[in-house]
Amino acid sequence: MENLLPWRHLMLDVKVGRTYRAKSPGYAKGFVNDRTVVWVDRANRTVQYDGPAVTVGRIRPLVSLDAFIEWAKHDITQQLPAGEYQQWGDYLVQLQNRRKELKPCRAKRTKQPGKLTVEKTSPFVKHTGTV
Repeated sequence: MENLLPWRHLMLDVKVGRTYRAKSPGYAKGFVNDRTVVWVDRANRTVQYDGPAVTVGRIRPLVSLDAFIEWAKHDITQQLPAGEYQQWGDYLVQLQNRRKELKPCRAKRTKQPGKLTVEKTSPFVKHTGTV
């Protein structure tokens, strides 16, 4: 199986008890839709997870390991307090702070405006330069 997956080193190592964040996080009942892995079956390649998007009393969803790895961006267990999820408002504040830290890269205009000349036979201006 390892020979079939030469890119295995690039994938996440999904572990029970770890919390993962999506590539494009979303809103889930006031929290970020992170997922905590409850159970992994490596033989059948399935993952069972829990998170704010899972309704209380509902059976925890089972997804394929490949689908979970495709969904997840990175492990965020160390960034969160034990047994808690990040609130959506706090996540948005973090995003705004990150954007402020990034300096905008504005392109400078390097092209000079074309020369305008007036033809003596015409009352209109003719554009002869390049833009």
